[in-house]
Amino acid sequence: MQRLTALKDRLDPYLSVKVFGLTLGGLLLLGCAGAAITIATADKPAFDLSITVPLSGGEKPAEAAPGPVSVNTLAPDDMEQPGEVPAQQDHAQTKEPVAPPKPKATIEDAIAGLHKNTPNGMIPIVRKEDGLTAFKAYSAEFTPDAGTKALVSLVMVDFGMSKTASDQAIAELPDGVTFALSPYARDAQKWTTSARQDGHEVWLGLPVQNKDFGDSDSGNQTLLVNASVDQNKSRLLKNLGKATGYVGVIDLDSPAFANNAADLDRIYSDIADSGLALAQANPKDTLTGEFAATHKTPFIQNDMWIDRNATQAAVAFELDRLKQLASNGRVAVGFFRPYPHVIAAVKLWEEKLASADIELAPLSAAIEQK
Repeated sequence: MQRLTALKDRLDPYLSVKVFGLTLGGLLLLGCAGAAITIATADKPAFDLSITVPLSGGEKPAEAAPGPVSVNTLAPDDMEQPGEVPAQQDHAQTKEPVAPPKPKATIEDAIAGLHKNTPNGMIPIVRKEDGLTAFKAYSAEFTPDAGTKALVSLVMVDFGMSKTASDQAIAELPDGVTFALSPYARDAQKWTTSARQDGHEVWLGLPVQNKDFGDSDSGNQTLLVNASVDQNKSRLLKNLGKATGYVGVIDLDSPAFANNAADLDRIYSDIADSGLALAQANPKDTLTGEFAATHKTPFIQNDMWIDRNATQAAVAFELDRLKQLASNGRVAVGFFRPYPHVIAAVKLWEEKLASADIELAPLSAAIEQK
């Protein structure tokens, strides 16, 4: 008996290994056979590589951990195509369509019959057949709204001197703002055309010697008190020939011609003969308006500079003063330079202007209404 027990103990490890091996092999064969039958009988092409191995002892199989749906569980017609939103993403928010850019106005750089070719460029003239002038032809279109009680006209000087500032002005300032092209701007015609296409009226800044001429340099094309009539006329024509499409000229400061009235009269006479309007940037000037009246030239004068302090808050305060001035007198004019804070303040202020029944208007419209 002891010998049989000892023999059994020696054979048990070998018998267990063999049985285990046979059992495992059988399970593998059953699993592969089951997978083959599934593939052969499936209606749709699908693949399930999982193998369920029955456990001994009557234990329940563990549940699979939750996870994303495998691609191979989708039929081909349910597959997401490039550019399509899958059905389970119908709740996703869709972006609002981007508004198309505002179409640019159709403009002419040089209307037939309004200019003459000279060595200094194309100089504006009154058209012979119908008396059309640059002031009438190039003024920005404007019709006040029915409920408008007053107009404000804003003029930005030094347009075209800085590419960065000029690009910002075109991009951000409302259409009603008028641009005064610098006579020293490079690509003056390009700037004039771009501004007009964007809805802005363009005038030409005219450098004339003022009482502070020694301290303030207005450039080498300044019309000078002690220059001859021919010299000043030559400089005037060089300024006028910088571009075409502008409405009038803006005297950037009070001229120091008190003792040379005849010379100043010749300058303004040539401007009037060109069919251009005239504006004065200095609110305290008394000469320019008198000569404009003598020559029956369309004229307007600046009421105030809104950028004496160029901070955004200070400019906003000055703009409110200008709005009140318009309410009292129907038309008000303000000038400013192309400082970033000023441009930003004007943009914000214009958005609130309609609530006061006041409208932003080009400078030519202010002349017509005044």
